[in-house]
Amino acid sequence: MTSNRKTWIPFILGSLGWSLFLACQPPPAVKSVEAPSRVENPRAESDLTTITLTPQAVERLGIETAEVVLRSLGRAHSYAGELMTAPGRSVIVTAPLGGTLAALDGGEAPRSGDRLRKGQPVFGLVPLTPPDQDFVRLEAESLARAEAARLQSERAEQLLLEGAGSVRQAEQARAELKVAEANLQASRRQLDLLRSPKSSGGSGALAIEAPFEGRLGEVFASPGHTVAASAPLFEVSAEDPLWIRVPVYVGELASLDLSSSAEVHRLGVREDPLGRAQPIVGPPSANPEAATADVFYEIENDDGALRPGRKVGVSVPVLESGGVGETSPVVALTAVLYDIDGGTWVYQVKAPQVFQRRRVEVSHTVDDWAVLSRGPAVGSVVVVTGAAELFGTEFEAGH
Repeated sequence: MTSNRKTWIPFILGSLGWSLFLACQPPPAVKSVEAPSRVENPRAESDLTTITLTPQAVERLGIETAEVVLRSLGRAHSYAGELMTAPGRSVIVTAPLGGTLAALDGGEAPRSGDRLRKGQPVFGLVPLTPPDQDFVRLEAESLARAEAARLQSERAEQLLLEGAGSVRQAEQARAELKVAEANLQASRRQLDLLRSPKSSGGSGALAIEAPFEGRLGEVFASPGHTVAASAPLFEVSAEDPLWIRVPVYVGELASLDLSSSAEVHRLGVREDPLGRAQPIVGPPSANPEAATADVFYEIENDDGALRPGRKVGVSVPVLESGGVGETSPVVALTAVLYDIDGGTWVYQVKAPQVFQRRRVEVSHTVDDWAVLSRGPAVGSVVVVTGAAELFGTEFEAGH
């Protein structure tokens, strides 16, 4: 037993010494790995875009500011609508008499697409007067027939009072008198048309006028053509106001506020408004294949800038849940800038004449307001006029 201990003691002491030797050795050097990129002088985004102007520069750039405010602005869905002439506001003017068309005053007749004033002459009409249509003779004959019918009616009424005539004879005489008087009035109207002072420089041509203000549509005849009575001559369509037909997906109808006015703008560009349209009741129409139903609006067009058949954008307001609009931070639409990558920014006023460009996220726009989902806090002051000039100053545009 004693001999075994003596054998193990040197082995244990040697192992402990070797362990102590290894523990005292310095650690092996670790090979450094070069980083794939290096950022020098890193700075926060808010520290990169601060502009300080002199009071004279602020005045020269026309800088105007306003606060970020909380407002309740309803959402709107945009659709493509089609301008159209209101039903019943397009008529075809016909020839009152047979005759030959002429250009008034020797000039050119209006062309299709021209705007017409109410009462503006479009054509001159030189009536045809064949022997069987001598209107002076026809008026005299109608007058004689009317006078004979009047005397006959008076005699029939007198005989009925004396008991020598019948009720049937009296009624027949009254009916013949009414027919004779109607023929006399028609003859006089035709003669009045021939004697009308509305002519081309005294040429005797009857002026065919536009019945109301509108645009000249299809023209069915031209000067020099001979037309019969009641022949179509031209079409006139009123353009103030115009209707807008808006196809809406039927699944969205229940979510839209169809009783409120809608904003009309250039198709695809809400920043280019054309006016506001009022809802109206139109003829029921739909497209089952596209699953759309048509809603109608009416828009004023007193300057004639809008044309039937043109496509426009229509922003229809969306009903708010519970009937109460949700408040959100908003800024004037003119305060928002877009960079080359589509990023949106505003310039926040940090101190007098000190402006800092801040990134914002625009949720949607309503009229002249931009609703922010991220940006400066409510109450912050931002530039609403002159932001583009500050952007050019920051990046030295033109230098």
